[in-house]
Amino acid sequence: MNRIPHRLVRSPSVLEWSLLLSQVSALVGHVASGIQMLLRHVYVVVSLTAGVYIRRHETSVPEQYRGIGIRIEDDVMITGREPRVLTSAVPKEISDVSKLCARNVPFAINLAS
Repeated sequence: MNRIPHRLVRSPSVLEWSLLLSQVSALVGHVASGIQMLLRHVYVVVSLTAGVYIRRHETSVPEQYRGIGIRIEDDVMITGREPRVLTSAVPKEISDVSKLCARNVPFAINLAS
């Protein structure tokens, strides 16, 4: 068994512990500020969806509404700052959607703005 002679082993002094703790504290502070800076640039996109779907054979609703589904969806980018609704330009009001459908053209939005 290898033993270290007693005279080579000693406990750290209070001053050494104090210096070590101050260095660890400073390191933790730098890491925490680095994480905060990183989180300002991290983006998470969530989809918020509300919908109503009516079965084709549902007799408790007027016939004109049977077999349809309506879903309103927004994509929201969450950052370290204010959330940004990416789909804010997409029409959601009945009159706006009806006009769009009457035109019978695909709808495209520019997300770069």
